[in-house]
Amino acid sequence: NEAVRRELREETGLELESAELAFVRALPRSSRVEIIYRCRAHGALSLQGYEIKSGDWFRPDELPAELSADQRLIIKRALDKNSDE
Repeated sequence: NEAVRRELREETGLELESAELAFVRALPRSSRVEIIYRCRAHGALSLQGYEIKSGDWFRPDELPAELSADQRLIIKRALDKNSDE
């Protein structure tokens, strides 16, 4: 969890209250593994990294229209406490 805590702080300025593993998924086409956490954070959002173009808070039913179907699925699955695999 320390790596997640550090990355969140470096990229967004937010402090992590809690983190738990939501799920892990393998993407064979890109030879990549994604580790998805379910987190609670506090503080003011202050984008500090070059990797993030913009950021904001959204209710799950009010996600931005330009978010891909895959990203929507990841968010839905991460928020579902029964998705642990």
